Amino acid sequence: MKIPIRSEQELLGEFETYKDRFQVMFPTRYNQVTESLNKSYIEQRNCLSESYKIIDDQNVNKVIVQKETVYFNIDGKHASRKQFLLQNAFALTAHKVQGLTLPHVTTSVDESLFAKGQAYIVMSCATSWQNLYIINFNYNYLKSPRATLNEYKRLNVIHAKGFQNLQ
Repeated sequence: MKIPIRSEQELLGEFETYKDRFQVMFPTRYNQVTESLNKSYIEQRNCLSESYKIIDDQNVNKVIVQKETVYFNIDGKHASRKQFLLQNAFALTAHKVQGLTLPHVTTSVDESLFAKGQAYIVMSCATSWQNLYIINFNYNYLKSPRATLNEYKRLNVIHAKGFQNLQ
């Protein structure tokens, strides 16, 4: 999935670049990029005393992450914290996420799926379609267990004919 953004020059102007390597994901509104940035890097850019970070991945466009200020009260006193809202990236298997509700889900529907129903398990963990990112989709790898298909047929019969024909 590609995410359109404005050009760096348009947003930042002139700047110096510092490179650091680590994996990241987006815990808040920066969730438009896949959460599994395997070979990503972040460039810290300084412009007019504001710091920016550029998230880059071979599969995703560059995304500019700006420092966010969070305001809150502690013991009746106003306080604030300014930071880059980034955290370490991680991946979970379909078996680990079964039954969980996750704020953002990134998956592939391709040869990496080895069991029937895996795509459904992963996709059903997302809270909405907007929070589900499918980066590789191949219809040929959608697999449903035979028992599931038979159950859907049985439920359709019940729906069409009513409960009197239950066996």
